[in-house]
Amino acid sequence: MLHVFDEAYTETRRVLEGLAETKPPYTALMEWIAQQTEGISVLNVVYWMLARSKPCLTVVFERQSDVIKFAGDDIGSRELHARIIAKFREILIEQRNTKIVTENIFVILAAFAEVERVVANEKVPPEAVFAFQHSLADPSIWLMQPRGGALRVFFHTDSQLAASEQSGIRDKIAEGGVLPVQWTPA
Repeated sequence: MLHVFDEAYTETRRVLEGLAETKPPYTALMEWIAQQTEGISVLNVVYWMLARSKPCLTVVFERQSDVIKFAGDDIGSRELHARIIAKFREILIEQRNTKIVTENIFVILAAFAEVERVVANEKVPPEAVFAFQHSLADPSIWLMQPRGGALRVFFHTDSQLAASEQSGIRDKIAEGGVLPVQWTPA
């Protein structure tokens, strides 16, 4: 899983903003991974050291669905990671790169969009959420609150929460925003 404070996230963000470029051994690995499964988007590959002694390779996909398409149900598959490592070593040999340590390397498959959604959600001012709630004009909604990558909607009672399934308010809320919604009684 990727986090806002991870080097892989910050480096990928810099690449997407045009402030940095992915280096050749990593671009070759990105291209190879993208060729393995049609329709997936690989945004970056980042090599880093955990506690200065454990080499790690984070493959950053655009969406979690890309990770699942590529890795299937077993994101931590030793066979899959071994294939990635073998290809990475092959690329390093082809490019005559002897600086990158691959002994006992750890592979991480991560999705960028989920983290970016959290970052965007944190930038939504409370006034905008309040204005959106006010525009809905539904007295059964007690509170709307961005949290992580979702918008949490609180109702005064469990019966109001249950009634919201038929009232159409859930559709209005879903149409009004881009965040997944969590329905919660107060």
